[in-house]
Amino acid sequence: MQKTIVLDVVGLAPHLIGEHTPKIKAFMDRNKMATIEPEIPAVTTTAQATYITGKRPNAHGVVGNGWYFHDMAEIKFWRQSNALVEARKIWEHAREYDPDFTVSKMFWWYNNVSFV
Repeated sequence: MQKTIVLDVVGLAPHLIGEHTPKIKAFMDRNKMATIEPEIPAVTTTAQATYITGKRPNAHGVVGNGWYFHDMAEIKFWRQSNALVEARKIWEHAREYDPDFTVSKMFWWYNNVSFV
């Protein structure tokens, strides 16, 4: 399996990579780059869940940055538990394809209680 690096930098568009981002520019010049169409609604947690599952919000269940908790009649924002994402992650699919597949997830939004 080919090594892949995913840099998820909010607001960083290809036209912004250049003299002020020399290390990213050098990396891009040596490697391939792919972009992902933005998710709608364009909010942090929805986009992150889409990136880690490859699924749309109706399949992964994250449709906003807040959740309404009926038992408390409260909206709570910025929950980070991996359990909130209701679809399989891309690394779970990769591990089925290749049992030796490894991943290092650093600073993903849904890393809490996430075992890989």
